[in-house]
Amino acid sequence: MGTEMMKALIDQARTIGLKVITLSAFATNKRAINVYEKLGFVQSGRIPKKFFKDDEYIDEMIMTKVLE
Repeated sequence: MGTEMMKALIDQARTIGLKVITLSAFATNKRAINVYEKLGFVQSGRIPKKFFKDDEYIDEMIMTKVLE
């Protein structure tokens, strides 16, 4: 379901003329990152220790997809 939702969002971004889209995720969220990579997103940045959750720091991963 998440993959289909992301595909719909990518299609909508193309429809409105966007050339690049970005997203961010917890670097520990391997399942989501795998989905994003399958859809053509690549890691374009990382912010160390951006979040503090459950007594630990988590990096923020920034991902980008070029729509051209």
